[in-house]
Amino acid sequence: MVTFPIVEIMSGEEDAIFWVTLGFSSELETNDVLHIVCAKSPDLATRESGMESIYLERFDQAYSCYGGVTGIATSSDAITVTLNAHGQQALNLPRCVRFINQETFGYSAAVSTLQTMSKFPWGKAITTT
Repeated sequence: MVTFPIVEIMSGEEDAIFWVTLGFSSELETNDVLHIVCAKSPDLATRESGMESIYLERFDQAYSCYGGVTGIATSSDAITVTLNAHGQQALNLPRCVRFINQETFGYSAAVSTLQTMSKFPWGKAITTT
């Protein structure tokens, strides 16, 4: 498992999606991010293409995928993301990544957003405590 301290965290809701962005620093990118996106209602084209799942993206769409996560778990001090082989390759991250909360402003709002995402059938990989 690799750990990264969260340096910034944001979350929100738009017309069609909920999103959480974790800011951290990595060897690949000093100002790295991981975007976690959940559609409110995938359309027919999205379902037919297999994109009815959580979307993950790093600092660039070149590092992105649908269906790459097997688990996202929250606790009071961290968000742990577990990736399958597809997610590992697409995001250039190891199987398990733990993002440590350093009393970052916005952490509780992001956990709340992840909790909302977990209520959708395609958000079932998310568990919150």
